[in-house]
Amino acid sequence: MKIEDKDDKPNTGRLHVDYAQARDDQYEYECKQRMLAREMRHRQRLEEDRLHPPSPPPIVHYSDHEAYVLMEQLKSDDEFMKASQILMTWLERGDLTKRNVTNFYSMIQCTNSQVRRLLSEKQNQEEALQKMKENFRNIFEGILHQFDQIEKVFSSSRKQRNWDHFSKAQRKNLELWFKQAQEIKQNQLEEFLSTRMDDDMEMSDEEPSEPKKKKPDEPFNPQQLQEFLARGTMREENDSLKCQIEAYKNELEMMKAEKVNGLSEKDSQLKILQQAMQGMQQQLIQAKMECKQFENELKAVKQSQLEEKKAEKSCEGSEDKEEGTTSEEKQSSSKETSVSTVSSTGLTLTEKETKLIGLVSCFLHVHPNGASVDYIWSYLSQLNVSTRTSELEELLLRLPMLFKLNMSGVGAGIEKKWQFVAYSNTAFIPFSFNS
Repeated sequence: MKIEDKDDKPNTGRLHVDYAQARDDQYEYECKQRMLAREMRHRQRLEEDRLHPPSPPPIVHYSDHEAYVLMEQLKSDDEFMKASQILMTWLERGDLTKRNVTNFYSMIQCTNSQVRRLLSEKQNQEEALQKMKENFRNIFEGILHQFDQIEKVFSSSRKQRNWDHFSKAQRKNLELWFKQAQEIKQNQLEEFLSTRMDDDMEMSDEEPSEPKKKKPDEPFNPQQLQEFLARGTMREENDSLKCQIEAYKNELEMMKAEKVNGLSEKDSQLKILQQAMQGMQQQLIQAKMECKQFENELKAVKQSQLEEKKAEKSCEGSEDKEEGTTSEEKQSSSKETSVSTVSSTGLTLTEKETKLIGLVSCFLHVHPNGASVDYIWSYLSQLNVSTRTSELEELLLRLPMLFKLNMSGVGAGIEKKWQFVAYSNTAFIPFSFNS
């Protein structure tokens, strides 16, 4: 090996590499691996000890001093459970002997005195519960009394001399409030009665418990528990049935109201249609009467012309007769047009067309979803009214204020339906037929 390509001794030398295993390094590596494994096992042991449930504290062994301390703990309420456990352990170990029997007797006597304390505490809690029930009952009675006063206020406001002064909206609100107050009062009263019944049942269940004290050997009767549970389930079922009945009543009232509203709307529409038909009939009658008067006037004019023609000369009479025939034809044609036409807001309608309008209006009124021209034509043919579908469709197109064409579908499946829209058009004015 040379440094900077120099041959002198400081810049030249030889590098030797030995590929044999180093035993010292291998041993050091294995020691480190064993140390890491020991640390891992130590951590696992600590984790397992931490996850284990804590062992109960050790029970002290019996001695006269410990017995005196335990007797004091048995008299206290906070440490009674722990002290009773220690006493039970001593008895199970067999620490009771003739020498220390008096100490154990004293400790058992302290345990027995705890029974009287528990009974007195139970009695105090029962008295507090009774007082709370009495207080709750008094407050509930006061609430019911206030509900009675509210109902009286509403009933006095509903008297005729006071009711007339309220507006329609105010009356509606008052009626709604009155119904709500009655329902709430009824629910509260039922709840109050149910609580009283529960209290009476509890009292009746407590009464037969006294003779049982005289007969402690009598076994427990499970039939009473079954009856009590059956009463609870029956009460819950009764409440659920009441809720269902109230819901059904509300639904029935809503359906009745909707039905009444629908009937009233249909009756009003029918009355409007009847009034329109009556007006059209009266106008048709007037037009017919005017036509008859016009025919009579034409006959009178015709007779006068004939008499004048007879007085003239024969040659002049013949010419006059020819002129008379032409004038008669013109007058007859004008008469036919006057008889067969009726004008209404710029439209010319014949008697047949007015009849078709009335029948089609009645038919489409009972078909609010609309009907096709063929369906309308089949209905008219059943009534022996002769017409063609093209004439009928042309007549419906001339009256957009009465009839509306609705088209649905695409391509070859297009469906045309006619609807009666006279009531939806607020600017609709019934026809005025004139000669």
